[in-house]
Amino acid sequence: QVQQQIGQQEWCQMIARQRAFHAVGGQPPLSKGRPRVIDQVMDVDDVEVGEEEEEIIVPFAVIENVPIYPGCESANGNDERKACFQKMIQAHIVKEFTYPESALELGIKGKVFVQFMINSKGVVEGIRTRGPDKLLEKEAHRIIASLPSMTPGMQRGKSVKVPYSIPINFMIQ
Repeated sequence: QVQQQIGQQEWCQMIARQRAFHAVGGQPPLSKGRPRVIDQVMDVDDVEVGEEEEEIIVPFAVIENVPIYPGCESANGNDERKACFQKMIQAHIVKEFTYPESALELGIKGKVFVQFMINSKGVVEGIRTRGPDKLLEKEAHRIIASLPSMTPGMQRGKSVKVPYSIPINFMIQ
C-alpha cells in the first residue's frame, strides 16, 4: 500500500537506504567522517529476503514428543515419557537438595516456584524462581541448573523449546 503511494522507484531507494543503514549496525554509513547518502536503485526481484529460524516454544502438556530425561529412553509413548520425566526431575531434586544453612538458622521455609526452559538442544536455560526468600530461591536455582542435558522435545519433527514449571517445598522438620 505504501509502495503504491510513493512509487516503485522511491520504494526501492528507501529499502536500499534502510538495508545499508542496518548493515553497519544501525549507524549511517560514513564517508570521510560525514554521513553519506546511498542512492542505489535496486529491482525488487534483486532484494534477498533471508529466512530466520524462529525458536518455537511448545508447552510440556501439549507437545507431541516430550523431552527425554536420561534414563527414560525405554519408556513407550508420550504419556509414559511424561511420567518418567516428572519422576526423574523429582528424584534429581531430592538427590541434589541441600537446605541452606543460614536459612535453617533463621527458620526460613516455604515453597519456591521454579520455571525453566529446555531448549532445542536439550539444555536447561532461562531458570526463574519465586519464593519467600532469596536463600531458598538461590538453592532452587542451583538444583535446576544441575539438571543433565536431555533429548529435546519434538513438535512436527523439529526440536523445540519446552517450558516446565515445578514447585520445590523447603520444610524444616
